[in-house]
Amino acid sequence: MNFLKSIGLFLLILGFWCGSVLGALYLIERHRLQDSGVLEGNGPNG
Repeated sequence: MNFLKSIGLFLLILGFWCGSVLGALYLIERHRLQDSGVLEGNGPNG
């Protein structure tokens, strides 16, 4: 059971890390796409 517990903890940390990285990449890419004018917005202010 201790093995399964460590596996669960590892998956939890891995999922949290992946979520953080994907979230950061999403914010960066979204900001860059808005600057490029690829995404349609309500003007220069977004």
